[in-house]
Amino acid sequence: MKKSKTSLRSPASHDFRLALKSLLPVAAVSLVVFAALIPVSTAAVSDSSIFNVNFTHDQLKFRFCADTMIPFVCAASLITGAAVGLRLFSFMQDRRRSAFYFSLGITRRVLYLTRMAAGLIALLVTSVIPAVISLILNIRALGAYDGIYQYFAMFCLALILQEIAGMLIGAAGCFLSGTSGESAAAALTLGAAPSVVIYLANVLMKTFMWGNVYGAVKYSGESVRQGLLNGLSEFNPAFFSLDWLKDYNSFSRSMDQMNPDAAAPVPALAWAAALAVIFVLLGILFDKYRAERSGQSGLFRFTNILELLIWPAAAFAVILGVLGSIGAAAAAAAASCGLLVVYSVLAGALFMKNGTMKSRLAVCAVLCASVFAGAVCAGTGGFRLAYRIPDASDVESVEISYVGEPSLMPGQCSIIQNGSSLYYSGTVSLSSEEAIKAAEKLDSMMTSRGREALGTADDFADTVLPYDIEIRYKTGSGTVERYYDRVRASDLAEFLSLDNTKELSDLESGVVKGDRSDSLWNSEAFANGSIYISNSCMTDVRLVTLTDDNRKNLLRCLADDLSNMSADERFHPSQDQTGFIYFTLNGESDTDTFKTGSASAKVYLTAGFTETIALLTQWNALPGASAPDPQSVESVTLQKFDPYSGMNKLSSPLSLFFSEYRSDSGDEFLTGSDFGTRPEINDKDQISQLMAASVSSAYMDDGGCLIAVKLAGSADYIYRYIPLDREPDFIKDKLN
Repeated sequence: MKKSKTSLRSPASHDFRLALKSLLPVAAVSLVVFAALIPVSTAAVSDSSIFNVNFTHDQLKFRFCADTMIPFVCAASLITGAAVGLRLFSFMQDRRRSAFYFSLGITRRVLYLTRMAAGLIALLVTSVIPAVISLILNIRALGAYDGIYQYFAMFCLALILQEIAGMLIGAAGCFLSGTSGESAAAALTLGAAPSVVIYLANVLMKTFMWGNVYGAVKYSGESVRQGLLNGLSEFNPAFFSLDWLKDYNSFSRSMDQMNPDAAAPVPALAWAAALAVIFVLLGILFDKYRAERSGQSGLFRFTNILELLIWPAAAFAVILGVLGSIGAAAAAAAASCGLLVVYSVLAGALFMKNGTMKSRLAVCAVLCASVFAGAVCAGTGGFRLAYRIPDASDVESVEISYVGEPSLMPGQCSIIQNGSSLYYSGTVSLSSEEAIKAAEKLDSMMTSRGREALGTADDFADTVLPYDIEIRYKTGSGTVERYYDRVRASDLAEFLSLDNTKELSDLESGVVKGDRSDSLWNSEAFANGSIYISNSCMTDVRLVTLTDDNRKNLLRCLADDLSNMSADERFHPSQDQTGFIYFTLNGESDTDTFKTGSASAKVYLTAGFTETIALLTQWNALPGASAPDPQSVESVTLQKFDPYSGMNKLSSPLSLFFSEYRSDSGDEFLTGSDFGTRPEINDKDQISQLMAASVSSAYMDDGGCLIAVKLAGSADYIYRYIPLDREPDFIKDKLN
């Protein structure tokens, strides 16, 4: 007897069709979104279209979506998956519908599998179709370049796995709630929970852990190391696909790479396995779901407690992160208030309707205790574990901030100039045992200080200044990093002791000799720049033209003389500075001011430069008198070197290395000062004392006085520095 079509339709296949039909609205909207994010963004925007030869320049070989759209593609994948999961199991939040579905002639296991299968098909349609269209467009525009199919497969796999993760999160929200509102809240909480916990941990570290590098940002705006939320993204179910989408989205041929790297499927396979485990666990949870809870709110204690832990913690983290710059204590107090407010709203108005006051207080106590424990752990550096300094014998090399003379910086650095102020930031890599031990001593000094408040102390050496200090050890087992955003003036000067190590001294000598002229601006200036020799007040400046051999001889003499000097003599000179040699790649434009810049290098001469002075004497190239006759000085304007003077409080770093410069204005001191705090000296005897006490260059870690020397018969001002221990007595009366 022939069976009818109706009899062939099992309850499972019937439910499968119903599930697919119910997903049509979600799939339609998602298909439009993915179409806009993937093929439209890569081919339809004229300025950045893969069909635009002016944009591709024959370098871009394929691109599945615009690079700026990748975060949105990742978010759309998660949201689409969650919407599908919520839609598939929304019947569980309705008493009548759940009774109907659970009374069908199929087991819960089969119901779970058929629904998930329908969801997977919908997800494949929404993501793969737009991706395939993008692949076809790429082949038409740029051809089937090597690796395109492999990258396309990984791109699609990333999309699908992220959607599946979202679907499982949405389904879990339904399994752990009684109403539709609770299911959406539960899914949102489950999806956000890992991110909130990671972000909270990172914010606590940034606020309380001295030396933290994760999420730390230097004063230039450059990240020291990405935050934990980004760094751990591959372990986060909310956006683990983000890095894969970036890696496999496109390929541009470069001079040193003709073909894309081979795909690395291991992370994707690991997540596929993890999602399979979660899929099985959710199947068990679905099988255990009690139908009588459908449509009832407040019955899922686990979900309620999780929400009461996550969202107040999120409020605490956000407030602490936003207000952390005003001070740890004030930010923590404000964040704690925000935590309690959010907790009270959630506990009283939403999820704890059936809970007792005792249970509410218990959960609040657990939450507060957890946050407090995290803050204590961060504040103590993981109970000092984070402050452990590797044994010098285990360290292969150390990168440490260079704070000496920018002209001698033996590595890449960024220079920030604001008016006459100068700040340079960069690290130098050292590997000798002597240098590593010196770096570890400095690191120990910094960790012992802890984070101190910015501001001037009675003793200027104790003044705490904003500064970027980085220390990075490379060991056989990994990397240990520190970042400090402030330092005492005296401690910053301690970093100059690195210049006494042979390794760093040799590196600086190489810079002066021009050995690194192909990679460093200062070394290029030494090797190829115009050479000017000046007396210390720039009243006698000479352009010197040398043969290649004579230049090499001069640079060798400079390097040898510098190597024979201690760091203290270079940065706290006791001998008179008779002048300087200025090397510039900008020709005459730099000689207007003789400031240190990104295309110039300067070496100050003292009697200790025996070889250099002998050579210049032989060439008859030494400048005239080192300082002008006090009678030729019209006036001297004084300003105390105080980075926190009045309203002009220092908020960004300033190099403490002073280098003399010239200006046509009497208002170009390194730091600002309020009106009325710059006395002008016209007395010739006092001017004579000031000129004798001033220096052309020095490290200003002990404090002192900045002076602007106005030369008679000239529009120029010469800016010099008087160290505190050389200040004439009458200065103190005028500045204090």
